[in-house]
Amino acid sequence: MILAAWPSYDSWHERWRVEVLAQTPGEAPKWKQLPYIERNNHRYAPFFNDLEEARAWCAELNANAIQFIDSELDPIRRLSLRLKADKSLQAKKRLAEEEQLMLVEAKRRQSDKQFVESDFFLNEKSERFRERIIAELNEFPYLNLVLIREEGRHFFFFKMKDGSWSSPQMPNRKEVLGANRSKIANGFDFSGLAHWGKTKAEIRKILLPRANELLQRAGIKRMLAEALVQGKRVLVWGSYVFWYESHNSPGWIVKERSSGADGTDGEAMWREGTICSKNHGRIVVLPYIKEDGVRVTGHTKNAPHDGPALPRHPDDIIEIPFEELDGDLMIGLLGELPYE
Repeated sequence: MILAAWPSYDSWHERWRVEVLAQTPGEAPKWKQLPYIERNNHRYAPFFNDLEEARAWCAELNANAIQFIDSELDPIRRLSLRLKADKSLQAKKRLAEEEQLMLVEAKRRQSDKQFVESDFFLNEKSERFRERIIAELNEFPYLNLVLIREEGRHFFFFKMKDGSWSSPQMPNRKEVLGANRSKIANGFDFSGLAHWGKTKAEIRKILLPRANELLQRAGIKRMLAEALVQGKRVLVWGSYVFWYESHNSPGWIVKERSSGADGTDGEAMWREGTICSKNHGRIVVLPYIKEDGVRVTGHTKNAPHDGPALPRHPDDIIEIPFEELDGDLMIGLLGELPYE
């Protein structure tokens, strides 16, 4: 049973594939690559050169999945399947937007670096790849690891301690994925080959002050002012939350969004829910729906190592609706594009 579908980039083939959330009886749903596409009685390898084409396939599969789920006669099972699908798609979307944001910020942080060809020293065994390596470093001058694909084979080149570049190396699938992640990781002075979950956790910590800086940006100020006029006090942006604080010195602040151990939402988000803040905790838990259908109101808390959160005055405890900001809009704002 397919519950959901999502386009994913295949680093090994440098093309897009479709992942499906497959439900096997007696097992938890798992994301798997779509094994094949059947068209006109023929089977095709499920690769796409274009992201939009992959998205179109996903849209069709998701529409079919919803119809299938809605045909389930048992209302409890039907609700459970819909929640599993919604939760998994929310997590995929959030992580994709987060990595796009991290890439934008990695390039911004390294924007003062420029590739200087006169300082570029390449191992003689790598000379035939010179122009392609230079092209990659012109776009990402901070890279310590460059991946080149030629005639279906991968080669990677790493920057050595003396500043020169290595001879061609033959990577495995994990190293190919790590080389692609280097475009983000190297921008924050991390290795793309290190544990990706831990690396992204460190990057989130680095980005929190940057998120606070955004409060001073004209575009962000305008957006938040418009939100306040419309009565909106909580705006969710990826891993962060713009929060209007009325206690003591009223104004917008940035809080962190609660997430699971893998950086994804623990449950499917309850978008019509509210947040009841009884303390001044720096972590926001958004309202969510458990798999049994129980709806949990959002709340604020501190991280385990922070100690107890300062309680609010009874008059300051209110339930607040929230809105999730469009990821592309926010990435555009971070990338110095004007707010419209």
